[in-house]
Amino acid sequence: MNNRRDFIKSLGMVGITGSLLSSPIALLSNNNYTKPNLKKLPPVQVSEDRIIRQVVGHRPFRPSG
Repeated sequence: MNNRRDFIKSLGMVGITGSLLSSPIALLSNNNYTKPNLKKLPPVQVSEDRIIRQVVGHRPFRPSG
């Protein structure tokens, strides 16, 4: 190591390498994973008379200048 900057760079590379190598191992070793129990959503009732309002090209007020 020539100076402090090289030392810090090498520590960063070791940390990144360690995190990349350990994450797949941790994911594969967890055999107790189960899918979350998702409830089925009811179908959406869509019709013209259910539209409350339509906003097209709306953007917040910005004072000029």
